Amino acid sequence: DVLLAFCGVFATENPTLSSNYQKLSNYLGILRRREMRKSLNKTHRQLFEKTLELADIQLTDSLLTTHKNWPKYIQKRLSKKMRQLEKLMTQVNEMDYEAIHETRKKAKKLRYAATYFADATEQNLTKVSKYAKAIQSDLGKQTDAHVMSNLLAELADNISDKISKTAVDNYSD
Repeated sequence: DVLLAFCGVFATENPTLSSNYQKLSNYLGILRRREMRKSLNKTHRQLFEKTLELADIQLTDSLLTTHKNWPKYIQKRLSKKMRQLEKLMTQVNEMDYEAIHETRKKAKKLRYAATYFADATEQNLTKVSKYAKAIQSDLGKQTDAHVMSNLLAELADNISDKISKTAVDNYSD
């Protein structure tokens, strides 16, 4: 979405550089839809929600009734995960996409755990959830930039117009 908006602004500001903006926009739209199809669709989301409901039932029926101090355990576990995430954030290399992706997944897990288990503890986990959400958002922007850079590089390889190719190459770096 950001890349498509950027291309629209660039096309408006530089109308004489190329007549291929419509083709570029269509091509980027196709690539975007292809990537979006890989994400969690409605069927997968429903299955995921049903799995969470079953997990909730199992936790309520077994773990919560057999563990003597479940709220304390949850607090301790989430605090540990928060410290681990904070440490990862100080060590993450912005050029290592896989590390960024893995750290973002850990932030997402912490965020949802804090949200999901908030009612089972005496501690307010809003701060943990917001912190994890902020990290997830920041790393998501870096992930988007990585994907856009790859798309632009792929696009540059497929452009025959020398001026357009140079412009796309400059922005993919």
